[in-house]
Amino acid sequence: MMQRYKISKEQAKLYVDSTLSDDTPWLKEILIKDKKNPCLYEKEYENLEDFKKRFIDSRFNNLFKEAFKEWHIEYDNERKKDNKIVDCQLCGQKNIEYLSKITNDKNGKSLIIGSRCISKFPYIVDSYGRTLTQIRKERDSTTNRKLKNEEILEKRIPNILNNIDKFNKLMVNNKYILRSDIERIYRELNSDINNKYNNYLKLKNISENKIEKIVNINNRVLKFFKIYEDYIKFCENDIFGLNIKMCEWISLNGDYNLYYKLASDGKITQNTISQIKEPNFIFKIISKFDELLASNNLLLQKSSIGNKFKISIDNNKILFDVDSFSFIEEYKDYLFNGNINIKINKNELIRNATISDNNSIRKSLDLIANSIYNFGYKYEFSDISLNEVSFYKKKEKEFYVVKLKEFINQFKIYILENNVKNNIEEILKYIQEKSEVYSYIDYKDHLRNYDIKIGNI
Repeated sequence: MMQRYKISKEQAKLYVDSTLSDDTPWLKEILIKDKKNPCLYEKEYENLEDFKKRFIDSRFNNLFKEAFKEWHIEYDNERKKDNKIVDCQLCGQKNIEYLSKITNDKNGKSLIIGSRCISKFPYIVDSYGRTLTQIRKERDSTTNRKLKNEEILEKRIPNILNNIDKFNKLMVNNKYILRSDIERIYRELNSDINNKYNNYLKLKNISENKIEKIVNINNRVLKFFKIYEDYIKFCENDIFGLNIKMCEWISLNGDYNLYYKLASDGKITQNTISQIKEPNFIFKIISKFDELLASNNLLLQKSSIGNKFKISIDNNKILFDVDSFSFIEEYKDYLFNGNINIKINKNELIRNATISDNNSIRKSLDLIANSIYNFGYKYEFSDISLNEVSFYKKKEKEFYVVKLKEFINQFKIYILENNVKNNIEEILKYIQEKSEVYSYIDYKDHLRNYDIKIGNI
């Protein structure tokens, strides 16, 4: 059996959330016994002291009327614009479809409530002093005029309602960065639709002059659709277009200066290309250099493209890592002006590149180790994860240990030119100056720290 209310949920919630309830803390405490659903059941009322029951019987209705005056309506019966679940904050009804909002003038508290609850208070007023009944009457009158005028316009301007509706939804679903001139056209049209078209619909009679203005708005809307659709096609099909993935990257990147530059141009240009680090774009752009690289005897490893990309030179099996962004900046003229006569400076390219591929490091090390063996340095041990290589000098009975990757990259030009043997003196000097020197026992102890053993020398 359902319990009967002495003070309903709706009354209790409005009273408790008003400033007037602070004058009767004992009553407030009774009503918020269940904080989620304040109310007073008949059964609970019967258990109260007599003076409290007399107070509620004689005073509560007047108190509620005074408390109710603190509330005004912000909007009434508006349909939800998304799929978000909203429950009525007065009665607790789940997932209401039509929303009204009321606000307390004295404490600023607001409640979202359903159509059934708001209808229980027809004399609640808005900020203009209109009651709910008056608001709805005016709205019904406006709605009727709007429907009548829409019917007239649809006969005079076929499909205008669909055109305006499509335009209004366009930016809700838009995920692209609009070119500045398209953005400006959109804003001007949007302003005219809101301030002219929508207001014309509320008139008792639309004059011929107003209809002509609406015809103009409709023509501009249709023209805008064509401009917008052509722009979106460009964005998705041109390598320099601001496609969806690019726009998402720009949004996450948070560089507003870059955003406004791209919006101004509506595409990626020579001025902005080196700032773009979106992975799909980098892959496409570096791939565009394939022919240029090949014409300079540089083989691009497409599977490696990212912030860096790998190349081999003159069919050499050693791979060099090149910084994608620096390379794009250096040779972007090839992309935008189609300059096929560009020559890539290999030495400069390699000077700024690195050898980091494990196989390439090993091959490079073998080249150097074989070249310096006859000069008293025997390659003894290397470990890429430790970034360490050691050479045993038999005469001194000592290990010379240098950082492996730095050592290899110090002499990458000689490796590229297959000219290691002619630069032995420089390599030996580097080993002498940059090495940590260990005795046999000390070096064994050093490697033991990494659970590595070396054999007898």
